[in-house]
Amino acid sequence: MQFISNLFQTQTEDGDVVEKQRPQCETQEALIAVINKHYGKKNHLVNLFAQFYINHLQWSVWDEYKAAFAEYEAEKLRIEQENADNIEDPEYQVQAPPVEPELQPVPNLSVEDILAQAPFADVIQQKKKAIRSTEIENIVVVVNGMQFDGDETAQTRMARAIVALDAAGQTETNWKLADNQFALVSKT
Repeated sequence: MQFISNLFQTQTEDGDVVEKQRPQCETQEALIAVINKHYGKKNHLVNLFAQFYINHLQWSVWDEYKAAFAEYEAEKLRIEQENADNIEDPEYQVQAPPVEPELQPVPNLSVEDILAQAPFADVIQQKKKAIRSTEIENIVVVVNGMQFDGDETAQTRMARAIVALDAAGQTETNWKLADNQFALVSKT
């Protein structure tokens, strides 16, 4: 095999060309799983796995090249042998050697590029919605030192309580606060 790429190969002190140690590579499925589990809490892990996915994309190009090169060498050897075996035969048509494969362009992507692509951007958007929904469900509003649940259900209960207080001509009611304690609260 020829010296092809500084990204995948290196030269030893003896002048031999050897493949570099493969960095950690992760699949699309692994990155999606990490996004689902850690996005919004441990984004450094999401970024790390995005880099591992970039490594996977790059080394996949190298693996495809090596497989194509192995096929090329086998076919070249077969044709050379067949041509040598039939050199005496005047009827034999000498076969041309196969075309040597070329290393395809290697993706040079950043973590941001990867996370902006589908399906990762879609998963991140869903995760952001879930985080926002959780934040909304856990809103706490502080009024006069008392903590009230502020989610939509609590807001609906407050509105019904105000209507009931108006209908009854009252200005205060006993209310369960966010910490599950009861307090006498005014309509205001």
